[in-house]
Amino acid sequence: MVDIVESNIDAMHRRLAESRMNCRPHIKVHRVPELAQMQVSAGAVGIACQTLDEVDSMVAAGFREILLTNSLVDTKKLSRLSELMRYSSIAVTADSNEAIETLAQVAAGSGQSASVYVECDIGDRRTGFADPYLAAELAITISRSPSLEFAGLAAYRGGNPKCSDIDSAEVLLAEVVSRLDHAGLEVPVVSVGGTVFAQRAWPDCPADTVTEARPGNYAFYDATKVAYGLVSYEDCALRVVSTVISRPGPTRVVLDAGWHILSNNPTPADSTYGHILDYPQARITGLYTEHALVELSEASELPRIGDQVTIIPNSCDGVLASVDMLYGIRSGEIDRAWHLKG
Repeated sequence: MVDIVESNIDAMHRRLAESRMNCRPHIKVHRVPELAQMQVSAGAVGIACQTLDEVDSMVAAGFREILLTNSLVDTKKLSRLSELMRYSSIAVTADSNEAIETLAQVAAGSGQSASVYVECDIGDRRTGFADPYLAAELAITISRSPSLEFAGLAAYRGGNPKCSDIDSAEVLLAEVVSRLDHAGLEVPVVSVGGTVFAQRAWPDCPADTVTEARPGNYAFYDATKVAYGLVSYEDCALRVVSTVISRPGPTRVVLDAGWHILSNNPTPADSTYGHILDYPQARITGLYTEHALVELSEASELPRIGDQVTIIPNSCDGVLASVDMLYGIRSGEIDRAWHLKG
């Protein structure tokens, strides 16, 4: 739904601008240059990518300000990154001496300077430093390298963070900034990813240290974000249209879209694998590769075999990672088609 995508983008960018926060959308959700351009036109300072393939396609599309939120340690990937850096300003994240040593060698060999964000763990327990001292030490090491440039701090918080989570993230990031300030090193950017974090943290639980948000899901939203209370189903732009192919009983139907399309992500609130707009009381109780099992709330003749239903998926990321074409609908008609790159 193109009009909903446009509305979602404008609303998020306006919210962040009012909170004096820069926006750098993470395009790994859609990987579509035209959508990324819509986000930049709405005020984004650049884009974030997750893979080199995404970076490659975005550089080819003319984007010149890119953050690769990944730590590259493979020399072949780094050589490819070095080549792409000839055409665009591309920064990477790192959370180890091994990563920056390899990056420094490749950058020095190409005669370029590589920009690096130090990654911090603010509660997701995935990558990054949970220890402010270690994060600050790596930043100082980067600043002393002749072929590297310290670009700032990066972090990510998924799920549904509350003010207490946001406050603890602020404390950690502020401690890193303070340590670097005492060492005489300026922190140009403090960038935090996560759509719920971006929507809820500012201005609801304002952080003084964070300067940039990296939401990704916000152009589409999904049933999980509805379960978090972030948006309504009317704000969910991504829809999956599926056909009823079987009626084993009066309260059960089978659809032709399985986990290959809908993904196995359950919502936090209930055990359904998507919200069926046409039958809001129905639950998608099971997924196979190409089939979805649906339980109706009561015996009914509808939907009939051959009928189509529209589903708000639990995870728009999961859906868009599984398809190679996305159709933009406006006023009930196909307005455009996007090939998903990367």
